[in-house]
Amino acid sequence: MSTLTREQVFDQLAALGLASVRMSFYGGDDEGDVEDVKYLDDNGHEINVEIDERSDLYEALCQPIYDRYGGFDGDPEVWGELVWTVADRSLLIEGSEKNWESFEAVL
Repeated sequence: MSTLTREQVFDQLAALGLASVRMSFYGGDDEGDVEDVKYLDDNGHEINVEIDERSDLYEALCQPIYDRYGGFDGDPEVWGELVWTVADRSLLIEGSEKNWESFEAVL
């Protein structure tokens, strides 16, 4: 678990010149993980940024997914996307859960 606060995460993303981070995830039946991460500029173009998957920042970026779904334990199957938006310092998680019911939540 990361020791960074949400504000520290947004500060680091801004320092890297990022406007947003989009994290796709999928899981269910005791397996799951972040499948794809896109680091985007103000125009929505992908930027080549190297953030080590073992770093405190990367762990903090993933944490809202694991806070919500743990280790993807049990039967529920889920896919979705978590979006960190730097300008308004917001988090949005959306996708589909068991029985493919759509969800969307501002965190």
